[in-house]
Amino acid sequence: MLRRFLTDALKSLDGWNGIEQGIKEAEENRQPLHLIFGFDAVELFALPWSLLQLTDGRAIGSHPHCHIQFEWVGDDPPEQTPSKWEHVLFAWSEAGGPVPDDQHREALKQAYPDFASNRDELPDVTLSKLKETLRIREQNGTPVQVLHLLCHGGELADGTFGLHWSAPQGRRGISHVNGGELSRILDPYKNSLRLVVLSACYGSNPGQPGHMFGGVAHDLHRMGLQHVIASQLPLSREGSALMAAALYGTLFQGDASVSTAFKAAQDAVTTTFRDWASLQLFCFSHELPESRRRALRRSRRVLFSKERTLPELVSGDLAVAHEVNLRIPTTPVLKALAGTVQQEPDIAVLNPLGHVEDALPVTPKEWKKAFAETGQFVQSLMEKETLKRQPVLHLFGCAPLPLMFYLGWRLDRHPLRVYQQQRGRGDTWTCGYDSNQPISGEERFLRTDSWPTADAIHKAGGRVAVTVEVSRRIEETTLSRWLGKRLRPTQVRLLPPGEPSHTAVRTSADAAQAVLDLQKCLDRIHDTLPDVKEVWLALVCPASLAAALGRAFNPKAQAPLRLFNFRTTEGYVDVYFMPGGARARRPRQ
Repeated sequence: MLRRFLTDALKSLDGWNGIEQGIKEAEENRQPLHLIFGFDAVELFALPWSLLQLTDGRAIGSHPHCHIQFEWVGDDPPEQTPSKWEHVLFAWSEAGGPVPDDQHREALKQAYPDFASNRDELPDVTLSKLKETLRIREQNGTPVQVLHLLCHGGELADGTFGLHWSAPQGRRGISHVNGGELSRILDPYKNSLRLVVLSACYGSNPGQPGHMFGGVAHDLHRMGLQHVIASQLPLSREGSALMAAALYGTLFQGDASVSTAFKAAQDAVTTTFRDWASLQLFCFSHELPESRRRALRRSRRVLFSKERTLPELVSGDLAVAHEVNLRIPTTPVLKALAGTVQQEPDIAVLNPLGHVEDALPVTPKEWKKAFAETGQFVQSLMEKETLKRQPVLHLFGCAPLPLMFYLGWRLDRHPLRVYQQQRGRGDTWTCGYDSNQPISGEERFLRTDSWPTADAIHKAGGRVAVTVEVSRRIEETTLSRWLGKRLRPTQVRLLPPGEPSHTAVRTSADAAQAVLDLQKCLDRIHDTLPDVKEVWLALVCPASLAAALGRAFNPKAQAPLRLFNFRTTEGYVDVYFMPGGARARRPRQ
């Protein structure tokens, strides 16, 4: 099937038959032929290309003179580095079960005589320990060039695949490390770090079909690492040891290239079929001319961090994936944008906590970090704006409602389209809000169900509670636990037409009107209730609407906001304070 696909796909070029002829000639001349699979879609990387069958019945992965490598063709290759190999770091973890660290250590010692465990080995690896080790090695003038990682790997809670490392110091259990987290640690050293070997199960598995956006190896390669070796499937203990011995035994001898060493490693595990078939080498080939790269370049998924800037806004559009509770694959984003943008935009990934989990953030420290990183992201975005017009931002968010509200507020001066993930259809997003949506302002979407008296505000110490209940009503017992006797009479209840439901917001025009309605409500509080020093805000609505509603807050002309987040296990929790123009002093708790 793969051969038939390539035969059809390459008809406009030299054709697959020409490539097969080249493989045959390479075998006759006993010369290696490098076969580069260059893709710009992660789904294509997931196919078992090593098993592609030639017309003579052999698989190309087992061909003695065919060297296979993979490349993201939309990315700029890093500068080529000197050929001499030195400065190795062997990092390993037994989190999740024993690993053959003794066999891998011996393989490195045999191939690299200068290997010293007290200097070149990092047992019980954690993200913080790896970061510190790389920093020290860089300062000492012995930057790590080869990073060999030995650990277990497997599927994470969000359906992606990652590495199982030791938990941070002082904690028990396993730390699940994804490609984004590891990329953040390695990014400052990508110019000196020439090869990363992921000796772990599923190191290059891009995820479940329909939700793919790239595995750990893909993230490292796209970050700019010159060479990454990993396995799509489970990697056997025997196979991992054989691979290490053959790889380094070839690499550290003479002027062998990584491609040659990888081929030797692949040949060494031919007896373990799954290992041989699933090993992949990701490598920038430097073979494609820049004009061809520009033609192939499409959207890039760029992880935002303090060390890594956002992509240049060359197209006038930028997609933002706000990931806190769930990862957002690239394919559904591009599908939602089809027909909306002239060319596929870059995707800036905001992952403030470094990983995703349904219950995040948990601690006050995590909430503080999430809000701080979100603010830094917006600041970085503003610094990137070099176009004559502001870029159109396309926001896709899987984050708690207070974080979405805050991000929408910070982006209030940008043209913004916010997309909503459809219930029960995780790979489908539709536009839930468009800042350019014209509204009449005549028909309200959010009606005011209650309004407090000045006496109630005084008794509550200058506080008023505003609840936006669109998806469902807040239960009376929940309100009582949250507001108590003092604030309960101050509640301003905003409800949609009819009863709250998950289908209450029908169009982006409804969302646009809701923004205007909340703005009028906050203005009215400021203008008619002068004793109000603070507004407590709780949202029960789609995430896209929460981001849109953030644009209703004007800190110069409205009272300060205190944002609350709701979870069934803990009720409403105060997570962030937004100062406003009416703030005389912060009320005592």
